[in-house]
Amino acid sequence: MSEVFYYLVGKVLNGEATASEKEHLAGLLQSDEELRQLYDALFAPKTETTEQEELAAEQAFAAHAVRLQIEGELEQSKQLLEEEAITEPPNRSIRKIGYWVAAACVVALLGVSIFWYTQNNTGTDGHNRNEVVTRKGSKSHITLPDGTTVWLNADSKLTYEGDFGRQTREVVLTGEAYFDVAKDKKRPFIIHTGGMEVKVLGTAFNIRSYADENTIETSLIHGSIEVTLKSDPAQKIYLKPHDKLVVAKAQEPPATNNTTNRKVTSSNEELPLFTLKKINFLTNDSISTEASWVDNKLAFDNEPFETAALKMERWYNVVFEIKNEDLKGLRFTGEFEHKSLRSVLEALQVSRSFHFKITDETVTIW
Repeated sequence: MSEVFYYLVGKVLNGEATASEKEHLAGLLQSDEELRQLYDALFAPKTETTEQEELAAEQAFAAHAVRLQIEGELEQSKQLLEEEAITEPPNRSIRKIGYWVAAACVVALLGVSIFWYTQNNTGTDGHNRNEVVTRKGSKSHITLPDGTTVWLNADSKLTYEGDFGRQTREVVLTGEAYFDVAKDKKRPFIIHTGGMEVKVLGTAFNIRSYADENTIETSLIHGSIEVTLKSDPAQKIYLKPHDKLVVAKAQEPPATNNTTNRKVTSSNEELPLFTLKKINFLTNDSISTEASWVDNKLAFDNEPFETAALKMERWYNVVFEIKNEDLKGLRFTGEFEHKSLRSVLEALQVSRSFHFKITDETVTIW
């Protein structure tokens, strides 16, 4: 029963719980007082004034618990935590310690299957770094020590220094993430990714920079951002709300006979250095197509089949094999919420003619 509880709480924390799963969780809480207390501790509102310091401590402890879980030492860490709780100063609330226990347990038990959160990795320069890594088929939602919230899409990695927020706020992104940056005029928030650098003070935007795609996209929801291209560092590009910047990576020969390391080639057409356009919104919705994944919506906006296939690979943790080269250029538009891979492919078949076969984790298209 405990494993089911941790699984359901993890779905709630990630915003992916269905109505039936929430109902099942409510039943568990009603029938098990111990689980109810753990749940209440996890979702207890914060009343302390030093919220940033507590948040950083919670993240550190949760990350430590994940590492111990991987090493098979979770039970020992929980025992040590209980011993430490006895010696805590009187002004530290027991309720907050309960929150730490709950957060550590949930993150530790879900971390292996949902995302890796490793702390204090030592880089080549000797500095300590934190990393949040999501696997295909998963997403994560984290809050940085400065209060910035980050939604990390599947198959992505966010790296930041151990002293993040003290003097500078800089992160390195590989993959896709949605940022809601906490305002701080003295310390700009800087994202290093692919061939560009994004600098902000406080705003919300989406960045897409996967290694197997030949473009980097930045979509601004509100606020303003400054973009510097590594190929032309003297030029600054300023985005306004609802602007979308598409930057071409250096063109490389496509990989051959390697489905796990291939690049989308856009029909072998040479792309301009960058393109500035407007973001699109889902039908009858205020959510942009570019950030729809944050609300668990899989969306295609006139995308080539080859690009859509990469998106579905990460979403469903599968590998696509498109046997007919002519099919790669077919374009699709649509949005899907809580749909199986088969349901999505069957819906796409309605607008374009193709055949598919799903075998284990491989999808064959012809």
